[in-house]
Amino acid sequence: MKRIFVIFLLFFCHYALSNNLGDECNKKMSGKEVIDCFLTLNKELDKDIKKEIDTIKNEFLKETQIEEVVASQHYWVDYRQSECRSRITPLASGYSNGITFQNCMYRKAHTRLEELKRWHNCYDNGCPERKPKEVVNKALNAKGQPQVAAH
Repeated sequence: MKRIFVIFLLFFCHYALSNNLGDECNKKMSGKEVIDCFLTLNKELDKDIKKEIDTIKNEFLKETQIEEVVASQHYWVDYRQSECRSRITPLASGYSNGITFQNCMYRKAHTRLEELKRWHNCYDNGCPERKPKEVVNKALNAKGQPQVAAH
C-alpha cells in the first residue's frame, strides 16, 4: 500500500511541476534547490502583488472599493496558506512536501497577481472609478514613485 501511495505521490509531483509556471525551478537538480528557487519566485510575486495593491489604493476613487480590495487580499493570504498546506502529506519524505507546498504557493500567487491586474485594468467586472490622473501622479511624486499612465 505504501508503494502505491509513493508512486501516486511521485506522479502527482511530476504532474504538478510539469507545466510552464516555475519552469526555471523545475530544472534544478536537488529538492533543496527547487524549494529555494520557488521561495525566491514567491517573494518576487508577493512584492508584485503588494505593488499592484498599492497602485489600486492610489488610483481608485471610492474608499469602499479600496477597503474591499485590501480585505480580500488579507482573506486571500489565509486561503492560499491553508489551501497549499492541505496538499502536503505526512507520509511523504524528503523534500517532496516542501516542493509541493512552494509550488502551490507560487501558482496561487501567480493567479492572484493576474486577477488583480485584470480587475485593475478593467478586464473583469467593469471599471472602478478612479481618481484624476493628476491627483494620483502628484501623490506618487511626493512618495518618489513613477507616474501612472493614462488608462
